[in-house]
Parts: sequence; structure tokens; C-alpha cells
Amino acid sequence: MSPKRSPEQRDEKRRQILAAARRVFERLGYKAATMKDVVEESGLSRGGVYLYFGSTEEMLLAILDEIDARDEAYFAGAIAAGGPAWQAIEQFLAHMGVAQDEDSFTVALLEYYLENSRNEEKRRVQAERYERVVAFVQAFLQKGTERGEFAPLLPTETIARMFVSINEGVHLDSLIVGAQTLKVEEQAAGFALVLRRLLQVRDEEGGPAHEGTV
Repeated sequence: MSPKRSPEQRDEKRRQILAAARRVFERLGYKAATMKDVVEESGLSRGGVYLYFGSTEEMLLAILDEIDARDEAYFAGAIAAGGPAWQAIEQFLAHMGVAQDEDSFTVALLEYYLENSRNEEKRRVQAERYERVVAFVQAFLQKGTERGEFAPLLPTETIARMFVSINEGVHLDSLIVGAQTLKVEEQAAGFALVLRRLLQVRDEEGGPAHEGTV
């Protein structure tokens, strides 16, 4: 009988498996990756891996959940810290392009999306994921509005959808043509100007800030 693990030990083992799965996806892509590859990469037993995940698809979706949770924690932390909401948005947009160490995983993710583009159940799952991301971005924008930092020209939900769609679109395009060709930094700066105008970001005295033009 195997010894019982504490919740902390289980969480750590799960993170270890997902880290191994991510390395496999980055190296082989989604379609070519197998459970055997992940087992070997993790250094754990086959049973030890299957105790947590039954397929590479489960692993890929769990990694995606981790990425979304990281972004959600960023916005939630910015709200809790009480600092300027616009400053938090600027910092997020500064990392709008795909980081070099995320390029290969994005290829695996794109393979998964294309493979399941006609599967209605998989599309529903991804739509739910999109709505979750929109919801936490909208909550952040709404909090900034309630604090008097924003006076949005459009509903915060609409702006949140724009934010998510543009960020993910740039993410994929930078993978396809390259961040340098795409001029990600310039696009991020341009989007910041548009977003600043849409939100009507207030200055410290409570009036609308007039930096930049659109």
C-alpha cells in the first residue's frame, strides 16, 4: 500500500507532472506527444502519472488553466494592492508579445485547437475558458471604474473582450510571423493609447488624462 500524501504533496506532484508535460509539448508538439513521453520526462512511474492525469489532452488543458490562473491572480493582486489600475494594465501590455520560452508551447496549443476545431464539445470547453478570462478582466476594469479611475466610453464587458481578443491575437501572430516582424512593442503601445482613451483614464486629480492621441 502506497503511503498517503498530504494535499501539499499531491499539489507538488501534480505541478511536477505538468512541468514535465510542458517540456514534452514544447519539444514534440501536441499531436506527437504521448503519455509514455511524459512518464519518462517526469521520472515518475506510469501509475504515478496516471493517478493524476489520464491523457495528454488533460495535461494540456491543465497547463492552460495554470496560465489563465496566473493572469487572473495578476489582476486580482493588482486590485487587492490598491495601486493605480491603469499602471497594472500598462505592465501587462508590456509583456503582450510571446515570450521566447512560450513559443514552442503555443505551437502545441495551436495544434490542439486545429485538431478539435470541428468538435462541438471541445469548442464549448474553449468558449467557457474564454468567458472565464473575459470575466476576470472585466471585474478588474469594473473595479477601476468604481474607484473613479476609469470612465469607460463602452461597457466594461466589451472592452474586456477587446482586451482578451487583441492580446491572444498578437500572441498567435507573433508566433507565426515573429515578434520582430509583427512589431509587437509598437502594437502594444498603440493599443495602450486606444485603451486609455476608451477607459478615459483619470489623472490623480480626478480629471481625464490627455497623454497621447488616437
